[in-house]
Amino acid sequence: MASRIFLIVVFLQCVSSTESVAQTETAAQTETVRERIAGDSQSLQEAVEGAATAGGLEQQSNARIRRMNRTMREYYSRTLADRAAHLDPVIVVQFDGEGGTFNLRDGKRRVTVQPVPETYELAKDVAHAPLGIYVILSPWLATPHSTGWHADLKKFGQSITDSLEHLDDSGLTGEEREHARTILTESVNFVDVTLDAGGFTLDEYRAYAARIFPSIVALRYFATSVQVRSTVALLEKWRDEMGPERWRELSAAVISPHTLSIETPSYQCLRFVMDPQRVEDRLIHVGGDYGKDVDRAISVLARLYTDRLAARLAFQGEPHRVHEMAGAMSSKRDLMADPAASVLRTLTKEREKP
Repeated sequence: MASRIFLIVVFLQCVSSTESVAQTETAAQTETVRERIAGDSQSLQEAVEGAATAGGLEQQSNARIRRMNRTMREYYSRTLADRAAHLDPVIVVQFDGEGGTFNLRDGKRRVTVQPVPETYELAKDVAHAPLGIYVILSPWLATPHSTGWHADLKKFGQSITDSLEHLDDSGLTGEEREHARTILTESVNFVDVTLDAGGFTLDEYRAYAARIFPSIVALRYFATSVQVRSTVALLEKWRDEMGPERWRELSAAVISPHTLSIETPSYQCLRFVMDPQRVEDRLIHVGGDYGKDVDRAISVLARLYTDRLAARLAFQGEPHRVHEMAGAMSSKRDLMADPAASVLRTLTKEREKP
């Protein structure tokens, strides 16, 4: 955090005034976001103030310099809170394991929709059967003839059998139903044979997995098709309701618990429907521990916009260096990435010297 904001102290207040934002949020909402972003401000202040009145001259001088940066952080937090509260229109997609929950904030309008039908989940549910078998057996790979896994595999096998018995009355139809039947039937057979044998081998599991793999691939495509088509339909409906000018101002964030999942279907659908001239600047992926927190996702969008504009003002010099540093202020590449790589190269050369 400190590395990204070290050079932009004098620019933060002008940032909030350089863009026009819709005045749609109350002061109470603004303060809520501000408290979220600046939650550690008080503890940091106490630490710095304590250091400023104790120790020698160097410690006191260091503390006063850090006090300046603390003050900057307070202004920075204020700017982020104001920008987050007035970011509009915005869509935040929450990961829910069911195709995504879409939250629209458009002026005073608030809409939350789960657009993906249940057939998406049914296809995924069936395709997860071999994974369920694996996670039951995998702790016992070193002792496959132990009885420790028997009860769990038997219980899961009964659940697979129950699913197979009710498949014809489910929402899966046509080819998808037959692919599901193949997966469930082969899974039941594998469970029965494994329990009767009282042990298992990886080769046996691989053979079972190979038999159902084509059906796994087919259900994956079916589930994705259901998700994408329903998601695009919702986004296009919102686009038509807003109109082209309003839609052009849209910002969006996709929340995922998987930090590496940046090309999720929801992300790709938004990129497909958003204004092509704005999408690279206004669509982000929020991973890690953000969970289902819509406000925190919006705060990340606000930070992106603030850092990006501040960088354009703060960094003036050699074009290639300005481009690299400004890009690092609002991208996946850290501001200190290039200097760190340079120092490590230097360190390597130093160690190569006799």
